[in-house]
Amino acid sequence: MNKKQLLLSLAFLAGNILSYPPFNLGYLAWISFVPLFLLIESGISVLFYFWLMLVFNLIYFLWLIKANIPGWLLLSLFFAVGSLPGFWLMRHFLRKNWLFLLGLLLVGFEYIRVLTDYALPFQIIGYTQWNVYPVLQLAALGGVWLVSFFVYSCNLILFSVLKLQRLRWFWLLMLIVLIVLANVWRQPKSDSERTIRVALIQTNLRLDQVGDDDNLFWDIYTRACLEAAKENPDLYIWPEVALHKSLREDRESARRLRDLLRQLDAGIILGNRDAHSFDLRFHNNYNAMFYIDKHGVVQGMHYKQKLIPFMETANQDLAMLPYFIRNRFQAGIYRKGKERNLLQISPDLRVAGIICFEAVDGRYVADFIRQNPVFIVNVSSDGWSRALTEHELNFYFNIFRAVESRRYLVRVAETGISAVISPHGDILAMQPAFTSGNVIWDIPY
Repeated sequence: MNKKQLLLSLAFLAGNILSYPPFNLGYLAWISFVPLFLLIESGISVLFYFWLMLVFNLIYFLWLIKANIPGWLLLSLFFAVGSLPGFWLMRHFLRKNWLFLLGLLLVGFEYIRVLTDYALPFQIIGYTQWNVYPVLQLAALGGVWLVSFFVYSCNLILFSVLKLQRLRWFWLLMLIVLIVLANVWRQPKSDSERTIRVALIQTNLRLDQVGDDDNLFWDIYTRACLEAAKENPDLYIWPEVALHKSLREDRESARRLRDLLRQLDAGIILGNRDAHSFDLRFHNNYNAMFYIDKHGVVQGMHYKQKLIPFMETANQDLAMLPYFIRNRFQAGIYRKGKERNLLQISPDLRVAGIICFEAVDGRYVADFIRQNPVFIVNVSSDGWSRALTEHELNFYFNIFRAVESRRYLVRVAETGISAVISPHGDILAMQPAFTSGNVIWDIPY
């Protein structure tokens, strides 16, 4: 490795790391891949490229250390090895000067990575543009993938200029036209002046803090809701699996919830572990979202379909292992939901409920949008990670889902980040991570 290659490697690492959380310098992503293209074009070996990618991923996934050190190492190694086919293809495309096709190829790699139930939504370069408002609007035309294509295109056009190749004016003009279209086009405003006032309840109470102490849970959530009740919300929203005991089985939890609803005189959307017992030993457990009206009647439900690989699905993923080993993965208790049901808040108000990891897949959310909900509700549970970066990553997915669907999106997580996001990606109100508080906002419809 010579001095030039060392400097290019450091530039690539710095540019990309600073583009992602917690630094969030999205503009750097427009040039951060140029050093990598120059390195590959200079003839580096595949071993050099592997070590470069491994170092990058070890730094990128540092936030996992607080939760799972083996997971940090394995995920870093997996991404480094998984990038190797891209090295040979990038080298070939650069030699052939197929730069436009290379931009499409890089976006294709990102798309394939989130195509299955084992989605790995990390290092999607488009998500770095969550706070670059003009570029973010491209998501309304082509999702996060069009945003990624814009970022890669900027890098490739600059690369061609540095290599003293002719400037690709048509490509550059196309990007400008897309940016203008995305920022000029606006969702038609509704003629109705009606609003629904929502209260997002963020308690900063992790599941592992609750344990079997039901009184602690009900004291904190009751106090938070009664505080929010001073502003007369029409709908309260609690996080994913906020109520960890199944309402279907635990009569005491159901009674306490009914008593609280009578005091609030409003409905509630909440996350719950819904258990269907069909044997003395076996259960069908679902990560559920319920809408319960002010009378305590369940008016709508949604079961999570996008389960977190090897955590919520552990007992399925490790099916070849003996049951007593699989059963140690206590998070792997959930079964996959079957239907995508909207929550009917009132005769003319339906909302799309998505649970945590479901927000990473724009195609999945788009299926909900075809049913024409008024707005989107995302409930999440990020308390398993003590790292701010993980909370921010999950939050930024939701900004893109709001822009792609051109709908308001409200997000509630027990340790944050809870927020109201406009159809254009503006953060209208937010409760920061690792704090407790309520977000009250009027959603128009």
